[in-house]
Amino acid sequence: MLAMVSGDSVGNALKIQGLYDDIEPLHRLESDDSERTLGVMLSPLENHNAQEAQWVSKAKEWAKQLRTYLLHKYDVLPLIRTTILKKLEYPMALTTLNAQQWQDIMSPVLQVCLLKSGVCRNFPRLVVFAPVDYQGLGVPHPFGKQVYKHLEMILRHMSGGRKTGAYMDANLQAHQLETGTSFGLLQQDYQNTSILASDTWLKRVWKELESLDMYMAFDSPALSLRCYHDALLIDLFIDLEVDQDDLLSLNWCRMFLQVATVSDITTADGRYIRQCIWNGFRDDTYRTPYNWPRTVQPRRPYWELWQRILSRALLPSHGQHHPLLQPMGHWHDHFESWNWLWSPTVGLFHREGAAWTHLALVGSSTTSRRYAPSGSHSGTDSLQRQSSWWTCPLPSDVLHATVRPLSGSDWALFTGTGLPTLPPSDLTPSILNAWQTSADLCTDY
Repeated sequence: MLAMVSGDSVGNALKIQGLYDDIEPLHRLESDDSERTLGVMLSPLENHNAQEAQWVSKAKEWAKQLRTYLLHKYDVLPLIRTTILKKLEYPMALTTLNAQQWQDIMSPVLQVCLLKSGVCRNFPRLVVFAPVDYQGLGVPHPFGKQVYKHLEMILRHMSGGRKTGAYMDANLQAHQLETGTSFGLLQQDYQNTSILASDTWLKRVWKELESLDMYMAFDSPALSLRCYHDALLIDLFIDLEVDQDDLLSLNWCRMFLQVATVSDITTADGRYIRQCIWNGFRDDTYRTPYNWPRTVQPRRPYWELWQRILSRALLPSHGQHHPLLQPMGHWHDHFESWNWLWSPTVGLFHREGAAWTHLALVGSSTTSRRYAPSGSHSGTDSLQRQSSWWTCPLPSDVLHATVRPLSGSDWALFTGTGLPTLPPSDLTPSILNAWQTSADLCTDY
């Protein structure tokens, strides 16, 4: 979780070289302090009040100058569109003010212009901003212009292959990883998952579009389902109708563990939840394809909630090994995404960088099998240092595997092996695929 440090808590001042080669102290602002940059009041945490105050000041200044002019009443309202609205329109692509804030900004302008045009200054604003075709006065509402600028910004840049579009697409994918749901940010229900998303420009645009019942769809990469009967964890939590605070806590645990699906937390045979995941610790079972943000480890009460909700969603009972109610099926991801593989004929393999090391069977029972680095069945050094490099191609019968390193030794306890890999199928959710499936089910009347 990201925390802003206040200026008072920083002891040393930062200094930079000025325009005239003098060393000057760098002006420090708080995270919610705004500074005018390119016509916009910008701050790390968007300050709507500062931006609104700046534009109210500009509107009052414009209205004060207009009050002394002698104009024909039919020229006053078109003047709004060609002067003050153009000044307000310039930075609209970056701002996310709501309709009421824009109406407050326009209030000084309308107080003067309506009177000069022969209309009561308190005329209903709903009629003032309505189109002329619907018997309104035809003054464009700046909130509508702002929404148009946002739509234009997203559609133009993301479809044009520009750098700004690449940044937006990366932001959308980061939000999707953060929320952990099936579809992209702009296709999700704001009431359900907005609490999981960081406060960004795209999130504020998402809220704005949802308030207007407007939706945008992008066919961007989705979170992958790695085996049959797999599901996204957040979708399961939402189906259980957990409250928003609990959902946020569960997502915190999920982000720390860097898991997105049920298969990410199970053993290779898809029958049990891995013990480390249950207790809130990461392991190196597989190589995640995502760039996860750094996350602080939650405290014990959050992991108790994590275990309780996982039990409701996935487990038939509170068994010792946490067996799944619905075991996972065949894997369809590639071996390259796994750090542990097992061969019935050769033994256990562990990935170290770009190479593999071999571990041989040293003990077994009816319930478990123990492996140690080949050529060194004892010792106290780490598993990585004692392992023997495997220089041959991997055996053809290797399978996915999960293990649990035994503390105090270089041995590993074998905990499961996956079913043979089947050819991949299109199991990745997509909003366009969902719409196409719905269209195929419809019949013409």
